[in-house]
Amino acid sequence: MNPSRAVILLVDDESLVCDYASKALEYRGYKVYVAQWSSEALQIFRDHLNDIDLVVTDINMPGMRGPKMAWIMRQDRPELPLLFISGRNDELPGLDEDNVRPSYKAVQVESIHSGNR
Repeated sequence: MNPSRAVILLVDDESLVCDYASKALEYRGYKVYVAQWSSEALQIFRDHLNDIDLVVTDINMPGMRGPKMAWIMRQDRPELPLLFISGRNDELPGLDEDNVRPSYKAVQVESIHSGNR
């Protein structure tokens, strides 16, 4: 994925995570859409259905959790790459479907960048 053309949808209910990660990814050339709620992310996804190259989402959010939101997105885009993040390491086991890459929230933006080249 070429950063100058890649579009990432970042979903996390923690505004500090969204602010830091989006700025760091934009600095590296990615276009980033940010949502703090699953419902907001689904609307952005529907509005930009064929433009989004990667969804980075928190697992545990208020309302709809990240895996459920991702399942809904995959109904329209089965090949959509997903990166699940979490501040809790007990939430990550079992997320081993095709194109699902679990990672801890402390993941460095550089690892997202290097994993999507």
